[in-house]
Amino acid sequence: MTSSKQSKKQYYDFNKIYQKILNKNFTVKEARELQRFISQNLNEVPLSNFKLVAGIDSSYYKNKIITSIVFYDVSGKKIVYQNYLIDKVNFPYIPTLLFLREGPLHVRIIVETELKADAYLIDGHGKAHPLRAGLASFVGYFSKMPTIGVAKSKLFGSIEWSNNEGNIVAENEIIGKVIKLCNRNLYISVGCNIDLESSVNVFKASIVGCECYPLTKAHELCTKIANDIKEKSIK
Repeated sequence: MTSSKQSKKQYYDFNKIYQKILNKNFTVKEARELQRFISQNLNEVPLSNFKLVAGIDSSYYKNKIITSIVFYDVSGKKIVYQNYLIDKVNFPYIPTLLFLREGPLHVRIIVETELKADAYLIDGHGKAHPLRAGLASFVGYFSKMPTIGVAKSKLFGSIEWSNNEGNIVAENEIIGKVIKLCNRNLYISVGCNIDLESSVNVFKASIVGCECYPLTKAHELCTKIANDIKEKSIK
């Protein structure tokens, strides 16, 4: 039987978890235990000042995953840097376990990119998740940076609306916010190392027109790289 001390040590070591994912021997049971552990260590603290916000998104082509990062200066309203990484897909798509498929490359691109943002917008859920720890929480916990989940659909909880904003509520707890942006809803929740109010402030500061600009540009970049790989494979 694994002791709690041994288990905790494993969960603090990103490289060991990443290696288990690469070796395809990280089980769903272990994943659920990891999510529960992270959910108890979200470190929900205010982010008083921010200027540089990054958006991170992933795209796919066959067995390749492309993860891109775009840094956005919210005061200057301009993109200042962008980067991407390519890896093979190491985990199948399983609902509520997206963090095992995309999370490792998200963590790597944050850690390996010299430039650091004040906060990172992740295309996926954070605390607004059945286990209170989705992709954005995994990324924030292991990168040790403030992360915010920005999702296009509700995964968990009910909505209590007030005009164009609503609370995402589960078990009498507010686990996120839903914000109407033009003709669609976006679901904002704490990833890690930031509180909900600050998460919403960062998200709103990143809106240009009808888009969360850093995430839109990250999506465009990883999609372009995926299409480039596709075209090269066809030739």
